Amino acid sequence: MADTDRGALKALFRSTGGVRWKRKDNWDTAADLHVATWLGVEVNHQGRVMKLSLDKNNLQGPMPAELGALAELKELWLHINKLEGPITPELGSLATLRLLYLGGNQLCGCIPGALGFLSNLEVLRLENNQLSGPIPQELGKLTALRYLNLSENKLSGPIPKELGALTDLKRIVLFDNQLTALWDHTHYLQDIVHEEGAHGMSGGRIPSQLCRLLDVLDRAEGGVLSLEDNPWAEPPESIVAKGPKSIRGYFEDLYAEPCRVERSSVKVILVGQEGAGKTSLRQSMKTNEATPTGDWKEESTVFADVEPMELEGSSVRVYDCAGQAAYTGLLQMFLTPRSVCVLVCNAEAFGQQRANDTGGQIMEDCRKLEELRVCEWLRSIARRVPDNDAILVATKCDLVGGNAAEVGRRMEQACRMWLASWVRNGMQPVRLEHGVGLTSCRPTRFGEHGERGTANHTVEGGWVCDWRGHIGDDSAPGLLHRLVNKPDGGGLRGTQLVLPRSWDIALTVLEALESGRDPVEVVMHKLGNVGRGDAAEMTAANAGGYQGITVEDLIAKWLETVDELARREITVTSAKNALEGALSIREFDGSLVRHETFVFLDVVWLARILKPLLNHKDEESFDGLVNLGDTGDTRVTLEDPLDIVSWFRLKNEGVIEPRLACALWPDGLSEHVLPTLASLGLTFPLENDPAEGLVVLLRQKPDCPESVGKVIDTFCSEHIPAFSASWKIFLGVPPGAIEKVLTRCCNLGGVRTFWRSAVFVHGGHGYQGGHEMFAVVLEYSSANNELTAKIFGDISTPTPWMALSYVMSAVSLMMRDFPGLRSRGSLKCPQHGDAMLLATKVPRPGDKFLEGSRCPQCSADTRGLGAAAIDLVRMVDIRLDRDEIFHEVKERFVDLEGRYSFSSPAGSSKGENLLIQKIDGVAIAVHGGFNEMKGEANGIRAGLGDVKGEIRGGFHEMKEGLRDVQVEVRGGFEDTKAELGDVKGELKGGVVEMKAGLRHVEDEVKGGLGMLKGRLENVFKNTQEILMRLKNLQAPNYLYPRLVAVEEVASGSTPSRAHGMKRVLSKLRGVGKKEMVLHFLCPVDMTKVPCGYGGEGYRFRETRGWVKKISPVLQVAVVTAKVALNATAGLNVNISEFLKDVKDGLADELVDRSLDEDALLRVVSGEEDVDADMQNDTRASYEALKKLMDKEQVGRLKNARDGDGYIDFRDKMKRVPDGRGGMVWVRNENVQRWLDSHSNTAPSR
Repeated sequence: MADTDRGALKALFRSTGGVRWKRKDNWDTAADLHVATWLGVEVNHQGRVMKLSLDKNNLQGPMPAELGALAELKELWLHINKLEGPITPELGSLATLRLLYLGGNQLCGCIPGALGFLSNLEVLRLENNQLSGPIPQELGKLTALRYLNLSENKLSGPIPKELGALTDLKRIVLFDNQLTALWDHTHYLQDIVHEEGAHGMSGGRIPSQLCRLLDVLDRAEGGVLSLEDNPWAEPPESIVAKGPKSIRGYFEDLYAEPCRVERSSVKVILVGQEGAGKTSLRQSMKTNEATPTGDWKEESTVFADVEPMELEGSSVRVYDCAGQAAYTGLLQMFLTPRSVCVLVCNAEAFGQQRANDTGGQIMEDCRKLEELRVCEWLRSIARRVPDNDAILVATKCDLVGGNAAEVGRRMEQACRMWLASWVRNGMQPVRLEHGVGLTSCRPTRFGEHGERGTANHTVEGGWVCDWRGHIGDDSAPGLLHRLVNKPDGGGLRGTQLVLPRSWDIALTVLEALESGRDPVEVVMHKLGNVGRGDAAEMTAANAGGYQGITVEDLIAKWLETVDELARREITVTSAKNALEGALSIREFDGSLVRHETFVFLDVVWLARILKPLLNHKDEESFDGLVNLGDTGDTRVTLEDPLDIVSWFRLKNEGVIEPRLACALWPDGLSEHVLPTLASLGLTFPLENDPAEGLVVLLRQKPDCPESVGKVIDTFCSEHIPAFSASWKIFLGVPPGAIEKVLTRCCNLGGVRTFWRSAVFVHGGHGYQGGHEMFAVVLEYSSANNELTAKIFGDISTPTPWMALSYVMSAVSLMMRDFPGLRSRGSLKCPQHGDAMLLATKVPRPGDKFLEGSRCPQCSADTRGLGAAAIDLVRMVDIRLDRDEIFHEVKERFVDLEGRYSFSSPAGSSKGENLLIQKIDGVAIAVHGGFNEMKGEANGIRAGLGDVKGEIRGGFHEMKEGLRDVQVEVRGGFEDTKAELGDVKGELKGGVVEMKAGLRHVEDEVKGGLGMLKGRLENVFKNTQEILMRLKNLQAPNYLYPRLVAVEEVASGSTPSRAHGMKRVLSKLRGVGKKEMVLHFLCPVDMTKVPCGYGGEGYRFRETRGWVKKISPVLQVAVVTAKVALNATAGLNVNISEFLKDVKDGLADELVDRSLDEDALLRVVSGEEDVDADMQNDTRASYEALKKLMDKEQVGRLKNARDGDGYIDFRDKMKRVPDGRGGMVWVRNENVQRWLDSHSNTAPSR
């Protein structure tokens, strides 16, 4: 080994805090690399370092320059550590380097141009650091590069044209930076200025270097191309998001035009509680003078108002959002990237400071912000647009006297307390700018001698509503300046666009149609460079504007405008592309919504007309009409009785019928609104509904109906899912987000049942001439903030794989709509049950959900299903027809059949007939069960006659159970035959007397039934509580449920030691129970671990389902029989033991015979207190058993010495780390194998 290599490694060890590394095998020794193995170091036959792999090893500090001395190094893996400082340029001397992976560190500064000398480099990954500056043009020399990942940094500027030389590049990942241009004309072309805002172009073909760069993007689209989350100006973000084809079309139009046009626009969103003063702010901005609205209770905003205006020379569009909590979900659609969010808070309502601030003031202020809904909007902004700028504004400062500055300081401090708490819980906070904008929209009053009536002092040249505490107070810029300009001189806010002139004309036409102006005249005025006042007049709103228009009419209007402009010698190049580009830009910034046949030019109008759909309030007039309130444009009143009935169905059931839609949106508008609602994920069709109703989950009640829960629980308990996935969403989800996921998944097939937070979908798809079935159950728990998905079907066919891909894609869309959500998703390996983490961002169809994840027990070599899932489960476009999606997944499935073994795990339901019968059977069985229990209840109320009928029905079911022990019972009857013969005659004689006696006691029995019923209800109430507690101790709640095996013991495997009548009675009492055995499985080889007596597992009894159902009938029957026997034959039968068996049979579900059964029941029933450790451990069956075993450990040891043969599972297993922050029990002889397979070694390359 060369001394230079050893020195370089020692320098790395010292520079990155080697003593704190997780592992450092031989690094701090004098061992020779050629003889001993240093952790992560591979050498060639000459002893030179050829591979260095220290990822995930807690390296902290700067990269040493000595790394450049590793002349034979081919691979450098240092990702996911804590490296800081700049990337050392000496890496550029590693001529043989093929892979450089430094992602997931804290590296900063510019990317060194010296990396361009790595002529053999094939993979360059620098993602998730803090790198800034431009992408160096020297990277264009890396002609062997196949994979470039610079995402999640702070890189800015254009993509260098030199990257067009990278002909082998197949994967380009640049998302989440500050990149502005794919091709910057200010750097690459000399433009001639024709007019303000317009710059000359060559008017010819696309430059060859740009063509080569576009070719690189085309090739990368076949592999991986991710450019989103950048403030692109050339082309606009909306065009980049559509992919290379749209990007190429943009540049073709740009170069075909005589000039390009630069557009700049700022979108300001005012949010806050109702009455906070948002509308006064908006009106004061427009008029540039204090303009209060008066009493907010009379003039509150209806949903939202939009006001275009000019502020400090910039075009600004202000969205004034209503403060009512009911609108929060829909108002989130206005929160779009690059917008400026203004959180408005009433300074007077925020309150005065305490007289003695003892530290509780800030907590009180935090509570007030929550009460004033500032925190709620902060959460909405952080979830929807986490990278946006937010400004906190205090209004009505004139009402707090001279304390406005102090109130503002407290507001900001409380806001930052909330943000800090969210960061600790894994949520990305919004960027709240420093300093609170203090305002007052009340006109300044002057006294008799000209003195001001308030303490407000305006700054010369500032905005009149800025609140200043004293003359000369210019410590902070005014609000209008802050809305338009970035802090610290960072430039203008908002969206910057560079457009072909024809695209700019199309945008102008859309704006003119919306405002009701003549499109041709507006375009001519704009091209004529009219004055600012005239321009504002031309864009003023008009009642004759198009708020919505069919696509056919829009195209006709556009072509008509193009023809008229041509007559005026203004040429529009590629009119079709120009209109599509303009629509895409407005759709991306949230100011337009379009469906296949209709375009909503005014998204605020769309939101207003949807108000009745989500509004639960109505008002019935004296003549029976129903008024649904004001939508901002018109009042909706229902007059037709059928429409009123349909409205109440929407209100009570959450189902909207087409006839009601026609009443809400007349004149044919409903034909466009309904499909738009479906495309937005707000409705799905109700199966087999005569009125063709559409379900609106947002209108469903928040509580799960009992019948729906029964259907879902019964189905899931009877089937083993092919796939199980879950998403833990930190701090919950925004309003309406989960409902949209569930609604979209309902398009997979028929909807068996649903409620607001869960759906049960089933369906089938053709495959190889057959028809394979699947079922999907999605449920969201607001208590745990967790969404779970279970996919059922035959895993050896592509059908459940398609359903899984669809569900994951729907969830991924929600995450894309709310990028600030922080979640952890996982899919259980369908073969081994190990959790495989899902990628946090899956932006495009075809991308893998499990990229970079793995099941520790699966690989391509073992042909495991976990490895197959990594290749097969990908993002799909759920807007496509599901048959198209199925064929897409099927093609991938067929391609992978030769590499993986797609066999169904044992126990999973297979076949079309079985699955569809089970799906139908669940609903039928539950429905029948409810009817049966209803009949039983009526029987109890009616008296002895009905009870007799129920007993007969119960004994028919009991007969089936008796067959299980028929052999044992026959043996018992041989022992007791003589005794039975002695009482046979007595019983026959007693029957006649019983019949006569029953007539006499019938009234007494009926009178006693009421009391018995009350007692039974108490018994059942207690029993249900016990059951709920016991379920916490059962194996399925263990953190690793697949590591617990519960099986039924075969009949006859546990012979009873009792004899004679005792044996018979024991067997009869045992008819209603089944013997079960619980084994622990070792996760290394999934073998059973010896435990319990004789190592045969822990034994317990479980009550059969039919006994649970008929037990109340049996209790009534036995009590009745006892009364009758006592009255007629004088026999006093003791039935207490039998009743105890009936009651205990419901509770005794987990009893190991080595445990103290009474102690266990006392613990789980709450009669005894359990320490905190045991309460925490009840989630794991291991730990629950362990705590109970400790009480009898001494006795067990004694029994073991006496030859009892009891084996404690802890003697055979050891508790070790599971590699994911938890613990797991592993068989002693497999501990080392487990530790080796879950160590922090580098992943497979």
